[in-house]
Amino acid sequence: MPQLSPSMAFLMFATILLMTLVLLVKISYSNPSLKSSLSLSKTFKKYYL
Repeated sequence: MPQLSPSMAFLMFATILLMTLVLLVKISYSNPSLKSSLSLSKTFKKYYL
């Protein structure tokens, strides 16, 4: 099955990306330095989207 492997890899990559984004948001909300993490996520979006 050649079609299953790439889709599973993409799913795993997507879940890892989502988890890291959620972690970043949680950290930004718990920390007072909200602007730095927000700018970090913005640059992250610039490079990936």
